[in-house]
Amino acid sequence: MSLTDAALLLFTVCLMGGLFFEQVLTSWLKGKTLLRVSLLRTKATDSTIFIVLVGILLYNNVVSAGSPLTNWLLSLLLLCGIYLAWIRRPVLLFKPAGLWYGMMYIAYSRIQQLNLSEDGVLVVGLGERNLLIRVRDIDSLQQIYHTLSTLRA
Repeated sequence: MSLTDAALLLFTVCLMGGLFFEQVLTSWLKGKTLLRVSLLRTKATDSTIFIVLVGILLYNNVVSAGSPLTNWLLSLLLLCGIYLAWIRRPVLLFKPAGLWYGMMYIAYSRIQQLNLSEDGVLVVGLGERNLLIRVRDIDSLQQIYHTLSTLRA
């Protein structure tokens, strides 16, 4: 196994582990899920650039008769990128003591303020930084408000 194959294997395993953690384990961790809210996807420009670059590397490796292991690893990385960019649906999970936003857990005690912008973006103030949450369905904001008011009472 070359250094390139080892690096590809490391990056692919890390990406798949992160996806598994976000999609499967976060719903089990930190207690029962009280509310699950679908979020809008972020702009896919960076992901598309990544997918195209990995595709070019895969094509270049196939044309130059490169290692079959490298082809498999690049294909797996390409599939992970496609899943991450276009298939996966980001969610916001509300738990009894905090919320999961992606792979980040935020305890309710860290939230200093909540604001709602004119375009329906929920702004969560965490002190030195703000978290912008764009929900898929505008009616979800009412559910979020109801859940947070119930938990704080």
